[in-house]
Amino acid sequence: MPVRRIEARVHGEVPERREDVWPFDIPALAQLLREGLDPGPATVLVGENGAGKSTLVEGSFGENFHGRSHGEGFRDLFTGPRFTQKFGLYVFDEPESALSFTSQLHLLGVLLELMERGDSQVLMATHSPVLASLPGATLLQLDEEGYRPVAWEDLDLVDHYRRFLERPERYLRHLR
Repeated sequence: MPVRRIEARVHGEVPERREDVWPFDIPALAQLLREGLDPGPATVLVGENGAGKSTLVEGSFGENFHGRSHGEGFRDLFTGPRFTQKFGLYVFDEPESALSFTSQLHLLGVLLELMERGDSQVLMATHSPVLASLPGATLLQLDEEGYRPVAWEDLDLVDHYRRFLERPERYLRHLR
C-alpha cells in the first residue's frame, strides 16, 4: 500500500500547535496528531460539516478538472487513465457533490476495482451513504470528540437519510 501511516512529523521542525487555533482546534485533527492513523486499503471519513473531514484530506493535489462541469470533471477523472495506473493513492474530498446517484454507483464500482487490484489506496471524505458503503473500507465517523471506527449501518448519516426517506414530512415541516 502506498501509505502505511499518517502521523505528525517526528524529524525536523514541528510547527507550533495551539489547541485554540484553527486547524488544531478540530478534534479529529488533534486526535490524528496525537495518535496517528493507519489507513487500510480504503478509509472513508464521514461527519457533519465542520467536523474536519476536508481538513484531513486537504493537501492532496491533482489535475484541474474545472474546465468542465463538476460532474463531467469527476466522471472524466474516474474513467480516465489515472485509474489504470498501479500503486495509486486516490484522495477524494466529497466527490458526491458533483455526482448523481448513478454516477456515485459508478464511482463505487471503480473504487471496488482499485481495491481488488490490491496495489492502490483510497482516502475519501463524504456525506454520501452510497459512497460510505464501499465494501472493505474502514469507516471513521468524525465528531466533536475526534474520530472512531463505525459500521456503515451505525453511521449517523445513514440513520438520517433512512429516516428522511421513510417520512420526509417529519423534516420538511421544520423548515418553515
